[in-house]
Amino acid sequence: MRSRPFIIPILLCNFMFLAFCSQPIAEIRPLGKQSCQKISGTPGPEDFELIRLKNQTQMIISSHDRRNFDSNGKLYKINLESNRLAKSKFNSSYLVEPLHVDRYPENFKPHGISSSYKNGKLRLYVISHPNLKEKKNTIEIFELGNEKTFSWKYMGELVNEKLTHPNDLYALPEERLLISNDGDSVNAFLFFINFIFKRATAEITYYENGKYYIADEKVPFGNGIYYEEIESEKRLYRSSHLDKSIYVYDVKWIENYQPRLTLQFKIPFDGGPDNIMKNEYGFYVATHPSNLAFLNHVKSAENYAPSMIYKIEKLTNTKLIYSNEGKEISAASTAVAYKNKLFIAQVFEDFILACEI
Repeated sequence: MRSRPFIIPILLCNFMFLAFCSQPIAEIRPLGKQSCQKISGTPGPEDFELIRLKNQTQMIISSHDRRNFDSNGKLYKINLESNRLAKSKFNSSYLVEPLHVDRYPENFKPHGISSSYKNGKLRLYVISHPNLKEKKNTIEIFELGNEKTFSWKYMGELVNEKLTHPNDLYALPEERLLISNDGDSVNAFLFFINFIFKRATAEITYYENGKYYIADEKVPFGNGIYYEEIESEKRLYRSSHLDKSIYVYDVKWIENYQPRLTLQFKIPFDGGPDNIMKNEYGFYVATHPSNLAFLNHVKSAENYAPSMIYKIEKLTNTKLIYSNEGKEISAASTAVAYKNKLFIAQVFEDFILACEI
């Protein structure tokens, strides 16, 4: 979830339609004693990507100070096989380091990230919003140059008017990209109307071989996106923040490999789902239980926003595995498990939370 487009609606909500923007906070239940550590050094660590190589597992972090949106962001990494003590006020057992890249593009403001292989080379695709005034949104491409040193080379960008406002993406092999737009490429007033009335305006953009397509399904305020193939089944998962659901589609690939989506069912949540992460350790979703609390958190770190993390089991069943009112971590955006740890990202503050599971 992002912050910048919410600044004008904050004032409108406060003075005109507070009741519409507000919603009750879902019940925050004690989940027993959990051992959690803060890993500092990443302003606004909104999204993760796990990179699994032969002799290492690295977690790449998309980081940007979103309260100071004109600032530029960076990519960071955590070696998940390392137990070196980080020299930080949080005394974390993981060390955050800047990702070694030869250069960043101009006005780099990273958001959703995903990786896949092209011609045998691992590539990282990063959504960026370099110029909101001109409504310019890009997908920046980095390629792994040296596996031993985990260093990356900047390869260029994708830009097109069909990237209406990308929030998250899922990268398929050979540079085929499924991109979730959140649907606010319009002016602030229309964005506010779409938000209040939960209009399904958020598109999916599909990219392949230099061409961009718009898929035939829209949701109210799109967010996280995930694709998988299990035997003969091909599924696309997509978060709708305003519908408080993940839409699950059957996917058929037609000419030019453009996806045709058929809605199968929706997975409901007590809050608006954000990014979607799945691996052999579990299927996790972070949710925002209160729009009003989130909007207040946009304005100040002193205003907490609740965080809830769900594990999806058997597709339609969800289990709340972590929750707090925001003091431990506010506005959680992404959760991914690796071995016995659950790593939780957030939209604004400068740390990641790592909890025992």
